[in-house]
Amino acid sequence: MIKRFVIVLTVLFLFMPPLIVRADAVMGNDFEFKNRDKTEPLNRSFYVNGPNGRASAKEAPGSKTEVTSYENGRIIEIASVYRHRGTYWGITPMGHAYYMPGWFLMDDLLLYYDRKDFEDEHKDEFYDYTGDFEVLWTSEEFYIWRWPGSDRAIYKYEVDEYAGLDESAIHPKYAYMDENGREWVYIRIWDGFVASLSRYGSADGWVCMSDPSNNDIPAFNPAPESRKWTPGREVDWKSDYIPEDDPNNVIDDGTVGNIVGSTGAEATFHQSKSLVIMPAMLLIIIPALVVSAGVVVLILVLRKRKRQKP
Repeated sequence: MIKRFVIVLTVLFLFMPPLIVRADAVMGNDFEFKNRDKTEPLNRSFYVNGPNGRASAKEAPGSKTEVTSYENGRIIEIASVYRHRGTYWGITPMGHAYYMPGWFLMDDLLLYYDRKDFEDEHKDEFYDYTGDFEVLWTSEEFYIWRWPGSDRAIYKYEVDEYAGLDESAIHPKYAYMDENGREWVYIRIWDGFVASLSRYGSADGWVCMSDPSNNDIPAFNPAPESRKWTPGREVDWKSDYIPEDDPNNVIDDGTVGNIVGSTGAEATFHQSKSLVIMPAMLLIIIPALVVSAGVVVLILVLRKRKRQKP
């Protein structure tokens, strides 16, 4: 019996790596893999804005096979685009166990104004920050904004939740002074908030150092109207834009979870991050638990047989 059990455990050890790799591999996209040299990198966010209130991600550009679909107003990232019969399609980033990448018709998306757009517009006004950050780790909480004067959701960073927050954890990138004399600093806390197994409590964004615990600062720099993406052209957010007369063009922020928005709904920073981390962790934890349980059973069997010997 013991020999059979050892064989089973050996087989589990041999097949664990392929099973994990396969679980990750299915989140890729065959068309993107075969045509990667014909795609153009984009790496920016969009609002879903398809017909009938939703947009469908296809297995390949022009395909009828649907991978998934999202309701209008959802914010998604497009990693790269591909021109298919004169029409552009964009693919979401390659997934790691929490969503399937698929191809969206770019006409079904609207550009999402983000932090990078603000920084491109105001980069000549940035300067090096020379102050300290003691006011942040000595407070109960402070707010991280998408950009200075943003009308978009903000993160509430609760200092007590994260042990060890001090000067060494905060890394400033640049500072900005608004028209009312408030000083803003773009910071990264530890390694910043990324969709990976980064350090607990990591974050990045703009903090109003003049009033870090105030989440009622007026939106003096709201995002401009969303607009269609045009291939080969930089986005001109300052130009006038008239949205199409389409009843489906109803856009909301689409943000959930760790965000403090105009509705006042609140949640702590780490909650939404766990949604990204957990599926990937399961691929490691579950096989490890299976093997651990097998080892425990084997030890118990060996002890029992030893006690039974005369």
